[in-house]
Amino acid sequence: MKKILLTSMLLGLCLVSYSTVSFAASENSSVTRDEAVQSTKEYILKSREDKINLLKELPENSSKDVVNDVLDQYVLENPAPEYNLDSEISIEELFPEVDLVKASKNVTINITDIIEQEKALNPGNVFEFNDGSNVTDVLIDETGQITTTSRTFHLEDNILSSRAAWKYKSDTNEMVISNAVGVKMIRFMASGSFKYNGSDVGIELGDGSVDRYTAGSTITVLSKTVGKSRKYTLEGYKYAEVYTRASIESTVAFKYLNLLISSGTFEVYTGSTVNGNIYGSAKKI
Repeated sequence: MKKILLTSMLLGLCLVSYSTVSFAASENSSVTRDEAVQSTKEYILKSREDKINLLKELPENSSKDVVNDVLDQYVLENPAPEYNLDSEISIEELFPEVDLVKASKNVTINITDIIEQEKALNPGNVFEFNDGSNVTDVLIDETGQITTTSRTFHLEDNILSSRAAWKYKSDTNEMVISNAVGVKMIRFMASGSFKYNGSDVGIELGDGSVDRYTAGSTITVLSKTVGKSRKYTLEGYKYAEVYTRASIESTVAFKYLNLLISSGTFEVYTGSTVNGNIYGSAKKI
């Protein structure tokens, strides 16, 4: 059964991706473009170091809300530099040493797989927190890009039927794409309440949303499906899932790992097996 069951992630995936960086005009209009690029890069790398130190200081049993609040508060208290330039600063200008590849529309990026790989290859870039009810992972790559995931589920009371005792679990999965300085651009969310009894699995309730923020003005949502249910059987195993999917285009490409993405279809989903094993992921397809 080639199926990835999440044991450490689901509710709340924050994908902080680098787009072309746009700053408001400042009083200092005499700064050259090269100086602005250098200052911006220094800010991004310094904020990476600061955030790593903040995460190191957090107790290992910190909740996902505490982790997210610490990262969000840093952005509020340490705003990015502002410059009045003729055109926006591109990611290629900021990190010319990074080999970036323009992603084709059919490139699949599985965020879950990437974080698991980073745990093995670069453990110093991944932080894990477990408060007993959810497990939160934070990945910070060498250019300061952040991916935060957290898995939380609720085990509900059994309900007896004439056939079998049903058990219930609820799960939510979301992905947030932000710009280089941590401001949210667009959010994808899928949530489901599942029932299972060891031989079958079903969906009691599905929900979802696609929300674009002010900073996401460069993004156009071409089509979307939110909170959609699906059931299928694969190699004799039954699965039930709730997913949200949207096709988007952006006038400004944003970075994820070594890829520059300007368009594509993004999906987040959560699902359950007949035994109540919760899984899910966020991906570009």
